[in-house]
Amino acid sequence: MAVEPGERLSDLASLRIDRDALEARRAGGGWIRYLAAIVVREGRASIVAVKLGPEVDGRLEITSRLEGGETLGVNPTDQIREGTRVRLRSKS
Repeated sequence: MAVEPGERLSDLASLRIDRDALEARRAGGGWIRYLAAIVVREGRASIVAVKLGPEVDGRLEITSRLEGGETLGVNPTDQIREGTRVRLRSKS
């Protein structure tokens, strides 16, 4: 079972998300430091570094740091910082 960005995650044996819900956080020199999911909690962004497993049916398996029940931001940018106020859009 897979979930779409912006949707609530349920308790899944294997958690997979669309790569649009991930953001490459960069260090100096442009090197990718880690991949992060932007989790929305009470209207604010929380940046969560995630570990990836294999890609299955175009979705990436998340092996740590997300537990289920989270709401994910879609197409996050590096402009979003921890605690940035965010607004959820309805699914069109």
